[in-house]
Amino acid sequence: MMMMMMMMRRRMRMRMRMRMMMMMMMMMMMMMMMMMTMMIMIVMLLLMIWRMRMVVVTVVVVMIMMMMMMMMMMMMMMMMMMMMMTMTMTMTMTMMMMMIMMIMMMMIMMMMMMMMMMMMMMMMMMMMMMMMMMMMSRSSSSRGSSSSSGGRSRSNSSSSSCCNSSRSSSSSSSSSSTSSSSSSNSSSCKRIKF
Repeated sequence: MMMMMMMMRRRMRMRMRMRMMMMMMMMMMMMMMMMMTMMIMIVMLLLMIWRMRMVVVTVVVVMIMMMMMMMMMMMMMMMMMMMMMTMTMTMTMTMMMMMIMMIMMMMIMMMMMMMMMMMMMMMMMMMMMMMMMMMMSRSSSSRGSSSSSGGRSRSNSSSSSCCNSSRSSSSSSSSSSTSSSSSSNSSSCKRIKF
């Protein structure tokens, strides 16, 4: 009887292990499929928005997708760790491991929050650069129009020059000389393209 009981227990353990292995394989497959779909979506969005020349939107979308992928990977890791614990260890060990995993999750979440803050800062910088480029392009176009229209009234030309001077002063105060030169170059290229 004892031998029979031992055999039954072994069988049950083997079955449980097989089940857990199957579940882990399924989870891995799901994670791979999700990662593939996310990558395809990112590539499609990048292609679409690259045609429209909206750089900031691409950056935002890519950041969101990366965050989602990281969250998915964390969830999968948690599930796998829980399965491994239930397979091998006793209750006290599982509880201890769960506590450690919770602390790890908290740490990872804190790191992700820090990363999000960094991304937001980067986005703000990008927006500032875009605004500066827009200002530079506007000022250069108004300069060209004022210089080309010679027979118009002097009041219009003086007001446009005042606007130009104010814009140029604001842009120079908010950025360095290199960034302003590069933005002016890119804006001129954009104008030529359009």
